[in-house]
Amino acid sequence: MLLQSHVGELHILPALPPAWPTGRVSGLRGRGGHTVGITWSNGQATEVLIRPDRAGTVRLRGRLFAGTHTVVDTADDTPARTTRIENDLIEVTVAAGRTYRATGSGTDPGPTAPPLEQSFTNVGTSNDNNTGAGNLDGSGYSFSAQALAQAGVTPGSTVSRNGVNFRWPNVAPGGADNAIASGQAIGVTGTGRTLGFLLTGTYGAVSGAATVVYADGTRQSFTLSSPDWYGGPHAGATSAIVMAYRNRPGNQRENVAVCVYYLGVALQNKPVARVELPNISARPAANVPTMHIFAIAIGA
Repeated sequence: MLLQSHVGELHILPALPPAWPTGRVSGLRGRGGHTVGITWSNGQATEVLIRPDRAGTVRLRGRLFAGTHTVVDTADDTPARTTRIENDLIEVTVAAGRTYRATGSGTDPGPTAPPLEQSFTNVGTSNDNNTGAGNLDGSGYSFSAQALAQAGVTPGSTVSRNGVNFRWPNVAPGGADNAIASGQAIGVTGTGRTLGFLLTGTYGAVSGAATVVYADGTRQSFTLSSPDWYGGPHAGATSAIVMAYRNRPGNQRENVAVCVYYLGVALQNKPVARVELPNISARPAANVPTMHIFAIAIGA
């Protein structure tokens, strides 16, 4: 999990458990006679110490080495001789018994992710006279476009909550307008103090582990959660949109409030590259707890 040594490489943090987002380890032994220490934060290595038993070269692989980094001899802070072999693999020339420190000022955030709209698969909104086009919860129930309009929300309109400005999906009733949280990565770019979500749950409150990935490759874990859409507003998040009724199959109306909620996450003051959503469920289905995300935005 912390160090893998094979095919002539030392792989740093190859499978760090999510339960250990921050930590430090020392005294690990890698093949070829190398003692390794690692410090990591937000799931990414911030410092690697290598002490070789013999002179020669050592190859180091990890996301730390994909971006700007330095490797120095700790005895006098002189730069070590390094060669980039692959995007995340370097080779360091070392002397026996000396300790070398690798640190990074930025790491590769990994591949870019598509925007939220490309993950829209679920139809959450229908017209009152054509409810069969929507199926938010897997049982044929949906938001009413008319009830949304009564609450001041129409396709493409701005929804502002807690200093974050969202764009409601610019989708006609009956079109896919929300993403099901199933562990996918969503491209979100910008810098601000808050990462905001407009979301709701079906078949109970839903919650799961999510991650912000910054442009420098560092990661920030958080819990993304939402109360159930039916009734409320419920405790556990801030209500963002409250509709007076919902649509039932067969062009019927059920006069019970339904809600979309706001949840905000405090950000570090640096650019965001993407958000990795929790893996709640693959698709909406009767009696299956599901998280629906309508919008993501960064607030100043």
